[in-house]
Amino acid sequence: GEERDVVRCETRGRRVCNVDLRSSCPEAGLLPEASRKSAAVLVLREKKSGREVRLVACHLTTKSRDPTGAVRRGEVEVLKAAVEAMPPPEGGQEPAYVWAGDFNVNRPELEEIFGETVGYSGGRFSWNVGGSSVVLRDSYEGYDVGPWSGTTINDSRKDGEWLDYVFTNLEVRERSDVDLESCKEGLPDEREGSDHIPVVVELQL
Repeated sequence: GEERDVVRCETRGRRVCNVDLRSSCPEAGLLPEASRKSAAVLVLREKKSGREVRLVACHLTTKSRDPTGAVRRGEVEVLKAAVEAMPPPEGGQEPAYVWAGDFNVNRPELEEIFGETVGYSGGRFSWNVGGSSVVLRDSYEGYDVGPWSGTTINDSRKDGEWLDYVFTNLEVRERSDVDLESCKEGLPDEREGSDHIPVVVELQL
């Protein structure tokens, strides 16, 4: 797009933010410049109710560059601070939050990598935004289709791993099937152009 369409790194507007996850994360500073990660925050407003919907998208550092998880934990700390610093919603209603992305953390390792340092426990993040508690739950909490539950499988993840999440404070109405059995030979394949399969949820606003 044209220059005016670019949301520059470290933009912190009321409606749009581009959060540099590297800038305040000492561990990330040890990685090459090409490893820089950002998170996007977009504030929408539902016309009928006027309620704010705060969308957060991120892609955390890959495990191969962060074997201890310190960088990914630091990236979430930066993102948490940015969200908690957001101004109160216009209209006074509790905002809806939808935080989605590739966390590069397999589900069994979430507690170990994140833990209480970034407010994670029991499958949910608990943050304080403007003095109010916000609890973001894993949209796929309790979902299990057996040994092939996961969102990615490739040469380095031959057994499949669950790395992609949607955390929200909204009610989950429906969610797509996330089953790697049909593509256990590895991704991408003829059907999926990515090495991750889509994670889709329908939420009740």
